[in-house]
Amino acid sequence: MGSQSWQWLIWGGRVLVISCPLTVVGCRLTRAIWVASPIQAGGVPNHWIPNTTLIIAFVWALLLPFLVLPIAPMPLLLIDQGEVIGPTVLGTRRVHLAQLKPVRSWYSPGRGTHSLAHLLRDDEHKWFIAWDNDVEKNNTAPGALREVVARARRQHVTVGAV
Repeated sequence: MGSQSWQWLIWGGRVLVISCPLTVVGCRLTRAIWVASPIQAGGVPNHWIPNTTLIIAFVWALLLPFLVLPIAPMPLLLIDQGEVIGPTVLGTRRVHLAQLKPVRSWYSPGRGTHSLAHLLRDDEHKWFIAWDNDVEKNNTAPGALREVVARARRQHVTVGAV
């Protein structure tokens, strides 16, 4: 997945964080409108407002860890002025490169691609999770993370391009 796709997903997550509560409140405030609509065979109102609210709330619940945890995709990590910068749904997170400590890594097997998440922190207790979606392509093992970041720093490119 390219950097542009990751940026769209981050902005989509930001929109979802805001739109889900607004949709639920809007559904509640418009209850008189959609309750008066015909009922489907299963007892569900046949109106777009509750159906849309249900879909948005389901997607929000499904993606909740990615929306509330500071998770930055590995292809978007940047090195700038001695800091590793990772854009997340909740904003941009920074850790000092000189004090970078890969605390823990998790391997998540999947169908076709496998994911690897690295919890990064520095001595000032600033932290975020670097998410490597395609382990076979990037081959970023926990021990090799510091070398990948250092190589990106020397080449002045994003970490995912190394």
